Amino acid sequence: MLELVKRESVRYVQDLGCQGVITGHTHFPLDEWTDGVHYLNSGCWVDRPCTYLYAHNDRIELRTWDADTRDMRQDESTRLIFNSSALSA
Repeated sequence: MLELVKRESVRYVQDLGCQGVITGHTHFPLDEWTDGVHYLNSGCWVDRPCTYLYAHNDRIELRTWDADTRDMRQDESTRLIFNSSALSA
């Protein structure tokens, strides 16, 4: 099912001419490039550690939150998803 969500999301945005796509509700956070499209899945808010998207200025990042420690942090594997110069290109 995960591969189906990713594959169909990537295909859909390719047809639209977009550079990336953000999905969710699969409980599996993911940040990768697939067939020239930046695919991001926000994961889940109920599994620990929780994952979420953080948008600030011209960045969107995948982050984690640990409810036990109330620690909000950027995951070490997080990358820049989009920036304003890439979106305007």
